Amino acid sequence: MSDSHDHDGLTRRRALGAGGAVLTLALAGCSGTGDGGTTETETATPTQTETETPTAEPTTTEAGKASRRPLEVPEDANCAVCNMKPAKFPDYNAQLQYESSDPKFFCSNGCMASFAADQGHFEEAYADASITAAFVHDHATTDWIDGLGASYVLEMDSERVDDPMRINPLAFDTEANATAYVEQYDDLTADDVVGFDAFDRDLAEQYRASFFE
Repeated sequence: MSDSHDHDGLTRRRALGAGGAVLTLALAGCSGTGDGGTTETETATPTQTETETPTAEPTTTEAGKASRRPLEVPEDANCAVCNMKPAKFPDYNAQLQYESSDPKFFCSNGCMASFAADQGHFEEAYADASITAAFVHDHATTDWIDGLGASYVLEMDSERVDDPMRINPLAFDTEANATAYVEQYDDLTADDVVGFDAFDRDLAEQYRASFFE
């Protein structure tokens, strides 16, 4: 399968994206030293066993509530849009998580945004599924970041990136970092920095037109 697709012109949209992830750690025990110089150690027993292996620490929302972890991408998982293997693209893959439905994995942000824009088009059972978390890779660091709070650059020049499917919106952890990217190029402006909610069917088709036919 070819990893590149032709796309129509860019629809300019303006939206603010706020990103950022704060790491939270769970303590397993504590230690103390008595007056006599001996050390006593008490180890807390975990109250819950992890059943899923995350690839990054938990993130938190702006309100301080812990969000879901990004899940390890199964080797045999197929992209819910283009059918490629997301695990083959560890610096670019993305995922959506749901309260009552199985997570969806994607080779890239463009496929994730397309699925989110019209879930029922790709899988009828997900037509009304509510997205509770999204995780994408920061374009500059490739670290996992909160996809719902990230800022996206509507990049359409395949010569400037080397990611799956060749054309994808680029994710950044902050609007400032996204703006710094667009300022490098004359054909990009502040209007090309958007939030997750900007990805409607019209915008998604500019990245994955052939999958909406």
